[in-house]
Amino acid sequence: MYQSITYFIIGIYMAFSIGQLLFYFFSKKSPVNLLMGLLGFVASCYLYFSVQLHSSESLEFIGKILPYHISFYLIQMMFLFAILQELNAPKKRLFLNVLLGFTGFLIILNLIFPNSLIYQSISGLERIVVLNQDYYLLIGEINPYYFPVVILSYLLFTAFLIYQIYLATGKNSNERKTIFTLIAAVYLMSNVYDVLIDIGVINGVYLTEYFMLPVLLLLNLDIFMELRKGSYFESSLKNIQQNFNSLIQSVGLIVIAVDPKGNIIYANPFFYKFSGYKEKEVLNKSFKKLMVSEKNHDKLDKQFFKIINDKDELKVDFEILDKEANRKIVSWSNVPIVDLEGDVKEILTIGSDITEKEKNHSLIIEANKELIKLRSKLEEENTYLRKNLQQASRIDHDMIGESVTMKYVFRSIDEVAKTDTSVLIEGETGVGKELVARSIHDRSNRFDQPYVKVNCGALPKDLIESELFGHVKGAFTGAINARKGRFELADGGTIFLDEIGELPLDLQAKLLRVLENSEFNPLGSEKLKRVDVRVVAATNRNLKEFTEEGFFRSDLYYRLSVFPITVPPLRNRIEDIPLLVEHFLEAYCEKLNVDPLPVSVSTVKKLQAYSWPGNVRELKNVIERSVISSMNRKKLFVDAAILKENPKLQQKEHKSLIEVEREYIISILNETGWKISGKGSASSVLDINEATLRSKMKKLGISRTGITQK
Repeated sequence: MYQSITYFIIGIYMAFSIGQLLFYFFSKKSPVNLLMGLLGFVASCYLYFSVQLHSSESLEFIGKILPYHISFYLIQMMFLFAILQELNAPKKRLFLNVLLGFTGFLIILNLIFPNSLIYQSISGLERIVVLNQDYYLLIGEINPYYFPVVILSYLLFTAFLIYQIYLATGKNSNERKTIFTLIAAVYLMSNVYDVLIDIGVINGVYLTEYFMLPVLLLLNLDIFMELRKGSYFESSLKNIQQNFNSLIQSVGLIVIAVDPKGNIIYANPFFYKFSGYKEKEVLNKSFKKLMVSEKNHDKLDKQFFKIINDKDELKVDFEILDKEANRKIVSWSNVPIVDLEGDVKEILTIGSDITEKEKNHSLIIEANKELIKLRSKLEEENTYLRKNLQQASRIDHDMIGESVTMKYVFRSIDEVAKTDTSVLIEGETGVGKELVARSIHDRSNRFDQPYVKVNCGALPKDLIESELFGHVKGAFTGAINARKGRFELADGGTIFLDEIGELPLDLQAKLLRVLENSEFNPLGSEKLKRVDVRVVAATNRNLKEFTEEGFFRSDLYYRLSVFPITVPPLRNRIEDIPLLVEHFLEAYCEKLNVDPLPVSVSTVKKLQAYSWPGNVRELKNVIERSVISSMNRKKLFVDAAILKENPKLQQKEHKSLIEVEREYIISILNETGWKISGKGSASSVLDINEATLRSKMKKLGISRTGITQK
């Protein structure tokens, strides 16, 4: 049974190895796939030697294969460290480099010693039974060098584990750091257990022989999560990519992108016209071999490595050859594109032909600067969208309703969308004001330009000016670098100012200036910046009353509310509830992988009877919770406890002042046991004279023996 299970695991390792090698040869040739394929093969060999070692009674045979057995274990660990190194950022590979070197040193020691690194001499075998089969353990004198090696190994790996725990609990933690921590912990615990078996403290099966199985699962989980992240952002960044592509497709400059190996991964139409090459002759080919004479190869290599190492822009005039081998001098601006880990993922190269001396060099430089500036702007928009995209989902971009009030909202959106008029969206929390703002942008002529959201109520008052208008380097303590504000990021598009009523008065004047003149000063700068931004604002306050009370500038209010749109609360459009329920139900059933759930008429009526103080947002949360509760049911179940007693079903009584006073006095008398005077009495609680209280009780018909109705 023991051998059968072990051979089954060997089969898993081999299948894993073959799959990873196929990925390597027929996909993107990632070194991680190659290393993981080799790791699976080495782990299979190690486990095969384990079966031979623990199932043989021949000391001579065991003595021969023991060094190979332990060497395969150490080689397996080297591959694991190499994979972790490949997956980690370059600046965080110190421990892994040390562990790789130390493991290589152990392999050499293991092959030098006659009885492997562990034993100085082997005296016999100890037999134990594992899963109804014999399992033989070596007995012998431990090599004295083994103990310092073990201690040093544990010190290194414990340091690595502590470092990984520190990274996993940091502000920028991600799933990868947690997975590395788990791998380190699994290795450390299994190895400690095995050492206790080696020195005879405990008796049992070696755990390190099987620890690679959970490690491989964790590595596959890491790769799966990274692939999932990549696909998650793909659709949301598509618009930015389209903007950039349209720019470089039409610009009259050479634009190419090369990967860190120097292979061309993109070239714009002007490049093909300039060089005479066709697309299939260029893509994935080495720029150096294709377009640079051999005498200039060393010069190009130095410039290329300088960009990779410095991660900074490099401007240079360089000679290239077109398809007909004609020499052309090009003025290049090389911009490295760095990923979130700090590695250069590609180099964007922008060039202009300066072979003809009549070229106006000043115009070339300005054109290059403008193109780099646009690229920088697109990258900043990219970062902003990545930050906010994670909170978006498919069901959050739909506006649903057939009620008269919602049809009015839809009509208002269509009327104002094609203009650049400022819009003020009013409505209670949760009614979908942001959806209205997004719909206005999507239907406007700015739909392919940035859409930037700012929650004025969520930003700290001491940072809101910098967030909106940006700042220059040194504008305040901590302003290490200049930063663009949200208005500059939204240039050409739409900015959505949510909770506009929370904006401080001193910034309201600056916002009014942007609305009227389309210009502002970044914090700490006297230089004016001009932007073309359409402003859409939203509030859950009565902004007009807020203005009358002096908390909001009247001139800003009238400038924002050129075209107001009021989104009705859900309680005022209950005829839309069945449509919303159907929409949210379909979305959450799909999201939670639940079969479609029918909704009874009584459930719909129950939902329509509720007042929905949290509006559509509350309804969405109730449906999600109900879908989870209905997974084992045949139809949607809405727990009555979720919905508090409906205020709509109780007609609100408008009581007179006398009735309110009477009820309050009775409640105080009940609390004080109808004690009229003295300490703890009703008169002391009400803070009135005893005689005054008795007079009021008589007037209002209140007595302990019987309360007459007044």
